Parts: sequence; structure tokens; C-alpha cells
Amino acid sequence: MTAATARRRSSLLTPIQTRIVVGCVSLARLHREILGCTRCVEAGYLPRAAPVLSGYPDNRIMLIGQAPGAVEAVRRLPFQGRSRNVLMGWLIRAGFSSEAQVRRQVYMTSIT
Repeated sequence: MTAATARRRSSLLTPIQTRIVVGCVSLARLHREILGCTRCVEAGYLPRAAPVLSGYPDNRIMLIGQAPGAVEAVRRLPFQGRSRNVLMGWLIRAGFSSEAQVRRQVYMTSIT
């Protein structure tokens, strides 16, 4: 869906629904830019680019990790390695019911 299509559809939606639709388009564009980025490789920081991110435009929580590990680079999802168990334990103690709920409600990414 293009931004123009999203705006046309948004005229039929409530303001909150409009923000979500436009956010979906913006987030999809941002994801494409991130997945195509090679700046770390060009600067010599990494042998290859392997950005990891997951989430939805309506997520109200963003969790940013530092330097994705080897497991994350292979699976292309954040918090898959050893950090997963510790992090999910903390978030479940904080009130989330399960890892699935965390992954649906929290936008997760990591930076190098």
C-alpha cells in the first residue's frame, strides 16, 4: 500500500485508525531501509549486514538491544540467544503473560 492509498483510506477511519494505517506504511518503509542498510559493513564494523527487528505499528513499547548476537543474526529476530531467557523472565515478572504476548506487544530491535 502506498502512502497516497493509505491517506485515501484514512478518510473513512477514526483518527486512531488513521494513525495506525499511516504508521503501517511508514514502518514498512523504515523496515525496507533498515534491511537494505550496509553502513556498518562499509565502515568495517561488521563482515555482513544482518539487521534484526520485529514489531507492529501499534506497539506502544519499544525495546532496543545492543549488538545482536550470532543467533539473532541467523534467525533475523531480536533476543533469540542467551539473553532471551533472562529478558523474557523479567518481562513476565513485570506483567506480561507469555513470551508470545511480549513479542506481539513490544517492538524489538537492536543496534550495532
